[in-house]
Amino acid sequence: MVKEAIKKQITGVLSGLGIENPSASIEIPSDTEHGDYSSNVGLVYAKKLKKNPMEVAERIAQLCRGKKSFALAFGKIEAVRPGFINFYLSKEYLIQEIEGALKSQEKIGEGIALKGKKIMVEFTDPNPFKEFHIGHLYSNTVGESLCRLMESQGAEVKRVCYQGDVGLHVAKAIWGMEEHIKNKKSNIKNIEERSLDKRIQFLGESYAYGEKNMKMMRRQRMKLLSLIKWCIQKKMGRYISFTMRGENGV
Repeated sequence: MVKEAIKKQITGVLSGLGIENPSASIEIPSDTEHGDYSSNVGLVYAKKLKKNPMEVAERIAQLCRGKKSFALAFGKIEAVRPGFINFYLSKEYLIQEIEGALKSQEKIGEGIALKGKKIMVEFTDPNPFKEFHIGHLYSNTVGESLCRLMESQGAEVKRVCYQGDVGLHVAKAIWGMEEHIKNKKSNIKNIEERSLDKRIQFLGESYAYGEKNMKMMRRQRMKLLSLIKWCIQKKMGRYISFTMRGENGV
């Protein structure tokens, strides 16, 4: 729709400049720095108008900007060397179009460009020993948006979120738990009797302690490595679940 509107506007301007049966090629640039749409019309009609291509492009761009009903959709219409005109859609226009699409009962934008494709999208991947933050929300929003866009084009999309329950960070958290329990002369029973918020806090503090004390004695490093191996082999199983469900044994 926008592409056709630009084409109609440019050909109308060319007719006004004395060109008979004008046509205009409108492209979508691969680099958005060159606009949302672009035309090489200045280069094409420079010879017929007996003017420099850049001069032609600037004149057409000026006349396009002067047509208020047309220019309202664009934040910028500029002529660039050697004779192109770049059109940048305005934020207001894009918001207006999105609001219209949301209110519409039609499935606007759906297509078959990705029909038959199988795509896996991984996003979020939270650390189980830290609270969710705005960064995870951003990842969720972008990841889910991409999935829906690809599904709208016919793709079969699989959403993947690795739970982060195996790896060095797990070993650090477990080591931190053990150190906290030992240093505070506490036990698992005391921890499982805490509220959920307090247990979550305990996990976070244990992880932070393990992270902070990475550069530890060789013996403790070796213990960390053995914990990593154990975690991978058992896939954690019930090892850390005591903090969430109150099971015994570390």
